[in-house]
Amino acid sequence: MVGSLGFLIDSISFFLLFSLFEIDTIYARLVAFCVAASANWLGNRLFTFCKHNPNKLTQWLRFMFSAGISAIPNLAVFVWLSTLLPSSDLGLFIALACGALIGMGSNFLLSQHWVYRNSLEQ
Repeated sequence: MVGSLGFLIDSISFFLLFSLFEIDTIYARLVAFCVAASANWLGNRLFTFCKHNPNKLTQWLRFMFSAGISAIPNLAVFVWLSTLLPSSDLGLFIALACGALIGMGSNFLLSQHWVYRNSLEQ
């Protein structure tokens, strides 16, 4: 559920930045990814994993670092598919969705075993 909401935030942020504010595709994708990653951190902290870790900043930084690792295949797939698919909103959405799916698994595993590890042990 948290990942789905994060994807929705990612998609909306990207298309607002790209279409409405005419920000370059890659920059819009990077900013949208950071917005969505922060929303995912909060959702995971509140709903998916225990929230006993009192140091929110350290936990957020760990989450953003792990999201950055997961962003590598995510953004690589996005760039690759956005060059192959038709240059349209649908083509960009498909590229964004495929990239997000690729990064989702590694981000969840890093969150479970590193970001929220101390919270899970309590």
